This record gives sequence, C-alpha cells and structure tokens, in this order.
Amino acid sequence: MAVSSFAQVPSTLGYQARLSTASGLPASGAYSIVFSLYSANAGGTAIWTETQNLTLINGELSVALGELTPIPPNLFDKPLFLGI
Repeated sequence: MAVSSFAQVPSTLGYQARLSTASGLPASGAYSIVFSLYSANAGGTAIWTETQNLTLINGELSVALGELTPIPPNLFDKPLFLGI
C-alpha cells in the first residue's frame, strides 16, 4: 500500500534583521518598509511586494511576510530573492 504525503505551502514567511542608519547606528522609530520577492538575484521586476509599517527598537526587525499581501503558493516552487 502506497501512502502519499504533501507538505502544505506556508501562508507567511518569517524574517528577522537588524537595521542601521547611514551613520551605522541602530535604527529606532517608525518606518514604512517595502519587502519584495524577485526570481533573479539582480535586476528584473518584483513578483510580489508588501509594505509594512513597523516600529523598530534598537534596530530589531521581525515580520511575517505575506501577512498583509498573501504570497501566491506557486512562488515557492523556485528560488526567491528578497529585496528590502
């Protein structure tokens, strides 16, 4: 007897980072940050974009991408590159 199992495509993608100002200090305060997914590591047009309004403390950034603009499940079948 054969049993098939399929993993469900995630509806969001977690992302964490530290953001610094141009002078190298940790960013703090309110920011509107645009996240984009690309199918190539340079050039091209974004295949998905979402803008999140975040409050950073000491440069800490933690978001769930796809929370506001769903990421189409078919995008996860190829390598993706994140632009911020």
